[in-house]
Amino acid sequence: SAALLSRATAGVFENTILFCMPGSLQACKLACQALIFPELGHLVKHINEI
Repeated sequence: SAALLSRATAGVFENTILFCMPGSLQACKLACQALIFPELGHLVKHINEI
């Protein structure tokens, strides 16, 4: 369904943080600025602990 295809997700693969943000370019920019970039340091810290 459309709802399934529009869900954002994130994960880790071989020490690489992956984000899947379907939607408009503006929605992806907003997700990066409001959600991902502020937490990036914290995420990298945890990746380096693996």
